[in-house]
Amino acid sequence: MDKTVSDLLTTQRENGSISCVDIDKQPEESELWERKYVMLGLQEYYEWVNPDPKVLEALIKQAEEANE
Repeated sequence: MDKTVSDLLTTQRENGSISCVDIDKQPEESELWERKYVMLGLQEYYEWVNPDPKVLEALIKQAEEANE
């Protein structure tokens, strides 16, 4: 699971969005549902599996991007 989450974090754009497609093919703004499910999955991983600071940072970036 750690490897999968690490791999997921490599798809994060500079603005914090994480999409199911390669970075160069992601839309300018991430889709609301995609963002929601990425955040829910990362939150559960952070709380129950591994409180990795990189995961928390990704969650914060996702939330900040959602507010813009």
